[in-house]
Amino acid sequence: MFQATDSYFDSIEHVDGSLAPFADDCERHENGGQTTTNKVPDPRADPAAQKINALNCRDQMNTHNLAYITRIRPRRLLIIDEEYGLVFGFPMFVHRGNVRSIKIAGVPGVDTIPMNFGPINLQAGEIFKIRAGKIHEIEANGFLLPYNAASGW
Repeated sequence: MFQATDSYFDSIEHVDGSLAPFADDCERHENGGQTTTNKVPDPRADPAAQKINALNCRDQMNTHNLAYITRIRPRRLLIIDEEYGLVFGFPMFVHRGNVRSIKIAGVPGVDTIPMNFGPINLQAGEIFKIRAGKIHEIEANGFLLPYNAASGW
């Protein structure tokens, strides 16, 4: 379970969905909103985001839409509940901020997406649902910190 979860962060850092054992039904939620496998487009999202958010976890990772994330350190996977298949941690996402747009791969009609923020860190609390060695659900909540800020832990 630790390895499956840790490989999720590797897949983000290396922009490669094949590095993590995503289940076909994998869903990711961030700060209460569903960010993958959306069957009904969010009317508040722009058309490019609607297309990207309709993809499953693996396919969305392969679009490069998270390529602005420089590294995820520390990952701090603290709790592993084998009985319920849950892994919980406090990863720190580091965004270098010098990326002004992301070149998107494999999404018809979407070539790039803008990045409208500077260098920041994002401290997250994330919980993963693992079944049969595959990631089925990711629930993430985060808050912004100054670039290269310490996690406080």
